Amino acid sequence: LIVSWASATLPRPRAKRAAALAIINIMGAGVAHFYTAYIFPDWQSPRYYLGGGIMSGACVVCAGMALYAKHYL
Repeated sequence: LIVSWASATLPRPRAKRAAALAIINIMGAGVAHFYTAYIFPDWQSPRYYLGGGIMSGACVVCAGMALYAKHYL
């Protein structure tokens, strides 16, 4: 969703849009390879409480920021 939003809100100049999409891709997909090995350790299998807690917390923060942005804008 963020990629489609960024490409729609940054139409010009093309270099700015390309840089924004590259940053979004590196933050979303590139960084995930580094932290998943640490928040989903093998010794917590099959429940992965640490990873589930971090992902749940990230969802709460995302929802809070979305509500904040809605009221701010």
